[in-house]
Amino acid sequence: VARVQGDWKQAGAVYGESLALRRQLVERLGGTPETLRDLSVSLYNVGQVAQAQGDWNQASAVYGESLALSRRLVERLGGTPEALRDLSISLGNVGQVAQAQGDWKQASAVYGESLLLSRQLVERLRSTPEALEDLGISLLNVASVSTDASALKAEGRAIVKSLIRRHSEIPRYTELLAALEDDNSSAPKTELDSPT
Repeated sequence: VARVQGDWKQAGAVYGESLALRRQLVERLGGTPETLRDLSVSLYNVGQVAQAQGDWNQASAVYGESLALSRRLVERLGGTPEALRDLSISLGNVGQVAQAQGDWKQASAVYGESLLLSRQLVERLRSTPEALEDLGISLLNVASVSTDASALKAEGRAIVKSLIRRHSEIPRYTELLAALEDDNSSAPKTELDSPT
């Protein structure tokens, strides 16, 4: 609620407390896949606050830790769709920080890896709306650091237009299409689903 209302101080405080509790649970329970994913989600939330406040060092640190956990979970779980999506989102977050800091090589590398994962997920999940949206965002991310973005954005526009035809009631698809049509736009954020 605090994040949605733009109360970054409050959001940072409660996400920080949640992160501390998640770390305790990992220590007590020995790093089960569930506790590691929950820790990764808490790191993501702390990173979102740091990014919104322009604290790139903090965002880089927590997104980097989240990325390491996501890679570890993919190794342990054998590449489940949830683990691959989490890894793709973590890569996108690291890419956003790298891009904001002017590290184009790093941004290009992690965005490219995220795009490969997004394509795999579309194939495995038979083009679900979530997988297609993530692919559109990945295409836009790669386009934002590419010298030849036109083909990437054209592919993304086609994907998002198909989503809009099927689900016109979802406003974030229209926002993503607008970003793909804007030559100076960056990708909307992909939300990491909170653990339940």
